[in-house]
Amino acid sequence: MSPPTKAPESAPTATAAAPTPAGPPTATPEAVALPADFPKDIPVMDGSKVAGVQKLGGGAHNVLFTTDAEPAKIFAFYKDDLKEKGHEVTQQYQARDQSFLSFKKGALVTNVVIAPDPNDPKKKVIAVMYYEDQAGEDC
Repeated sequence: MSPPTKAPESAPTATAAAPTPAGPPTATPEAVALPADFPKDIPVMDGSKVAGVQKLGGGAHNVLFTTDAEPAKIFAFYKDDLKEKGHEVTQQYQARDQSFLSFKKGALVTNVVIAPDPNDPKKKVIAVMYYEDQAGEDC
């Protein structure tokens, strides 16, 4: 096995989880970095770590972050930052522990889901899913 390569210092990284045959994921030494096409105007909250990246159909990506921040602070951070950058809020739902925001700017659709981390009750998961709406349909 070759030694892991170091991610660029400016890219948020985290330890990836690998499934094991007998149970839940366990830590591996591989770092996870933001996808190369991660939109420049989607913020990464200070103190958050990239926990995983999923490639989805239609060129979409889902980037998972973990953080110690409170759900209301995370919600306000993404809502305020993206609105300030010209993203239109198309949907929102805010509860004590789980929240959802959907944005559209041009063809870019961004969804932000905030939920408790099932592996660590002290942390929160931020899932940022983004894609280019090629059909120009409303989200």
